[in-house]
Amino acid sequence: MKNLVVLFFAFIILTTSSISCLTQAGYKHKTEAELEKLSPAQRVEEMVKEQYYHYPINAGHDDDSIRLDHIREDGAKALPALTDIANQYDPTKPSDWEESRLDTAFLLADDIDNIVIRIRAINEGRALINALEGVLNRMKAAGYGSKEHRWHRAYLIYSDDLKTLQGKDYSRIDEYIRSSLSEKHKIQISDKELIRFSNYLTSLDPNYPSRCKIRFPPPPLLCKDSSEYYEAYLKFKAQGKPPVK
Repeated sequence: MKNLVVLFFAFIILTTSSISCLTQAGYKHKTEAELEKLSPAQRVEEMVKEQYYHYPINAGHDDDSIRLDHIREDGAKALPALTDIANQYDPTKPSDWEESRLDTAFLLADDIDNIVIRIRAINEGRALINALEGVLNRMKAAGYGSKEHRWHRAYLIYSDDLKTLQGKDYSRIDEYIRSSLSEKHKIQISDKELIRFSNYLTSLDPNYPSRCKIRFPPPPLLCKDSSEYYEAYLKFKAQGKPPVK
């Protein structure tokens, strides 16, 4: 999930001509009052439009444009809409619009997983992970694995993203927690141990990412309060290995 920014710029290069033409159609941001009335699925679609017409998300938007915090408030309720996007994606003949929808689905899955809840721990999240895995299988069958394919880079990034959602790799919030434990408690954690620790934290409480409030600036980015993660790490080390799921 650490490479989505790269993918945004790739999408900009590939679709600039189409976007400039379509923005002339008169897309307008919804007002805050209108956004409040939307269902979680409708807010996801609104975010797709923001990504398509006004990428990157939340950059230079007016106050009425939908923001990531709108989706974060929906949390798990937004996941079925992302699953629908993944299931509907046909890599054999995608339009720029469909590619943007899938791109946004991966971004929102990443954001919810990092900020709200580890989605692999809940039924809606596991359904989404299965749908995203299906997308990648269809992409591979359609030739996205070839270096010559224009969306080969996206395919590789999405593959890495899926590993993080599945708990096979650590995410950026895990990196912040590791930095916090190193900076504040002099604990050094390897990449492999960090993945195990992430899955251990998920088994204790899938909402653990939401309690890491980031301290800005300067780098490294740290959790303002690391005591909960420190206590969990001591228990993790004392038990020798994470619980079998």
